[in-house]
Amino acid sequence: MVAVSPDEYITFMCADWEGGVMDTQILDAVLKNNAFEMFDNGAYYLADGEYSKHKGLMLPYNN
Repeated sequence: MVAVSPDEYITFMCADWEGGVMDTQILDAVLKNNAFEMFDNGAYYLADGEYSKHKGLMLPYNN
């Protein structure tokens, strides 16, 4: 899992997981351990559609 700022700097990276783990499991574990903080100021992170709906994530529209 990687978070990149609008000016293209890596602000967070988590690379300690095996390849068979689902993306949502990684995000849930990182948020539970307070290793990564979501925005509180009305901004969003653009996320892949496979991520579960969390406050602060903007997911693609699925028809």
